[in-house]
Amino acid sequence: MRVTRKQVEIWFKLVCKEYVKPAECLIKDASGEWICQEGAWELDYNPSYGGYIINEMFNVSGSVSQPVLAHRVSGREFVDMCRTLLAARRLVGLK
Repeated sequence: MRVTRKQVEIWFKLVCKEYVKPAECLIKDASGEWICQEGAWELDYNPSYGGYIINEMFNVSGSVSQPVLAHRVSGREFVDMCRTLLAARRLVGLK
């Protein structure tokens, strides 16, 4: 099954909503400067390095960690991972 980038983005937003993670990583602070929103998840795509990965903004300077995957995956693998995350959350009764 072929998975488009738009489908991946939809699944990513569903997971962010379910896990109560902001999907927008850049926000303006009180002085109008753009900063990274701590705890926000960002969908990163780079076909040269193997596909998709979720980055979590670690601090306002933009340091990142990978909360779900340690490596990049294809679109199909990403959608499968999203389905698993959503099913696991419901299975343990968190939603």
